[in-house]
Amino acid sequence: MIGSFYVGYTGLTSNNKYLNIISDNIANVNTVGFKAEVPIFEDILQSAITSFTAGGTPVNFEIGGGEVLSSTVKNFTQGIFMQTGKSTDLAIDGKGLFILTDGQTTYYSRNGEFRLDPEGNLINQQGLKVLGWKLDKNGNMIGAMKPINIPLSMNPNTTTKVKLNEPSNLDASSPVMVDNSTHEIIKFNPADNNAYSRVESLTVYDSLGNPHLLEFYFEHIAQNTWYTYLMIDGKTLEFKVPNQDSLGFSSGLILYFDNEGRLEDIDYTAPVVFKDKDSPSKNILSVDQTSNSISNLKYYKFSDGSGYELITDTNTINVQFDSNNNKIDFNLDNSNDSRYILDPGHVVVTIKDQKFVDDGHGNIYKLVDSSNWILDKTAPVGEIDYAKGIITFTKTELVSSNTRVDFKLLTFRDSNGKMLKSSNIENTRTVSLDKDWMNPFDPKTGAEKMQFDFDFSKITQLASSYMFFGYQDGNAKGDLMNISVGEDGSIRGSYTNGLTIPIARIALAMFKDTEMLRRVGSTLYIPSSPTYTPVIVPGGVISKIRSQMLEASNVDLAQEFINLMVAQRAYQANARVISTSDQVLLELINLKR
Repeated sequence: MIGSFYVGYTGLTSNNKYLNIISDNIANVNTVGFKAEVPIFEDILQSAITSFTAGGTPVNFEIGGGEVLSSTVKNFTQGIFMQTGKSTDLAIDGKGLFILTDGQTTYYSRNGEFRLDPEGNLINQQGLKVLGWKLDKNGNMIGAMKPINIPLSMNPNTTTKVKLNEPSNLDASSPVMVDNSTHEIIKFNPADNNAYSRVESLTVYDSLGNPHLLEFYFEHIAQNTWYTYLMIDGKTLEFKVPNQDSLGFSSGLILYFDNEGRLEDIDYTAPVVFKDKDSPSKNILSVDQTSNSISNLKYYKFSDGSGYELITDTNTINVQFDSNNNKIDFNLDNSNDSRYILDPGHVVVTIKDQKFVDDGHGNIYKLVDSSNWILDKTAPVGEIDYAKGIITFTKTELVSSNTRVDFKLLTFRDSNGKMLKSSNIENTRTVSLDKDWMNPFDPKTGAEKMQFDFDFSKITQLASSYMFFGYQDGNAKGDLMNISVGEDGSIRGSYTNGLTIPIARIALAMFKDTEMLRRVGSTLYIPSSPTYTPVIVPGGVISKIRSQMLEASNVDLAQEFINLMVAQRAYQANARVISTSDQVLLELINLKR
């Protein structure tokens, strides 16, 4: 009789605990990352007697001893996402938990309410640091997993690399810069916008973070050939002079493009102009058909009235006249001498008394007025390949005995002052320059002198609009403005100097059995066994990270209210069992009366 009291009592105790679990779930309905607990009930067996009939049929006599709430399990289903607009609020879309530490103990949580402390550490509301991996400038993870720290400021970096990226383009259809009155290439002058084809600029930085304006002045000087003058803060960038005999011009680059618009080669120096030794002021060499060659002449480059011997008597440029094919061939492309081209706009072919001139764009026209240099541009009478040195007439026949060619040659030297050979140029295809190409530039700010590596490999020369997309690796000092977190858990910082850089990547822990986790409060968990370790992966590998969101509690209020009513009725029913047992016991006692 008394046993029924204890059976009812187990029901009261178990359902009382059930009410505690339900009330805890309901109380944490607004707790970010909270996972509801689910009770596990078990029955108690007081006695069990089994007998068998004569036929062998078992007869069971089992008396239960009530119930017990043996354990709880965690409901790790995903909660809904709440928009917060705060970049450091994070939610895990899928499996896994954030990893946090106080320096001694490692904790795990689904609560992504994070913030930055005064030192830039990413922490939760209890001050625990979030763990992850540091990223290099390319976004690759480096080193071991450790607390994530966001630099609150960025030190200045001096520019060491300058690169022109796609879609940088020079307009191949732009006119060659030839003076209409002198028919010579226009001399570069940064103050005269008619003395260059295009100017672009890029801001570079010294070691103290001071900005400096690097300007690219492009001048179209021949087919597929461009001067590029470089100036920084209005001062010309200078080449190192390799030796005293170097005749290279001390500023500018020469860019050569192939017939598909790709950059083929770069010369460090500006052109050297050949002049007739006996008539330096004429600035033009002449050859007639009868000599069939230019030989035994010394050519000079004149600079500020001073002459330098450039080619010895042994150098010869062959000039072949082919009246059958109406062609004049200077053999420039097959020459073993320096790299020559015919200077655009300076070729004059005289056949008897009629002059024919080039227009600087590869076309030969009839000159109808020598005094005013008026051309008959109704239709070209021939064409000229400046680089190969071939003049071909299509509408006028050469006269075998009376043809004269007046022209100007250009040649180029490398950074060591050596003449550039055609065969060598084709093999090297230099499209980038080491920082040693330039003399160190003193920014006059107290910072270190500057030198740049240049990469022009991506620039093209096509008949399209000018485009300039420059990159440099320097920066001024910057202060952190905000951070952003990607779906892969990568954190990027945006700074006041305009840079956004990768900083860190958040780590997630994967537990095969979440029941190995033990609640320690504040939505934190620790493994129930110190030797139990999770699988650690970066965000985005298995589960995505949602920024500016938080995962709400997964408590289902409707279900909890139903459970509450069930627990209440079960408690009441067990209480009735005890009161009924008491009345039965009272009747038993009353038998003695």
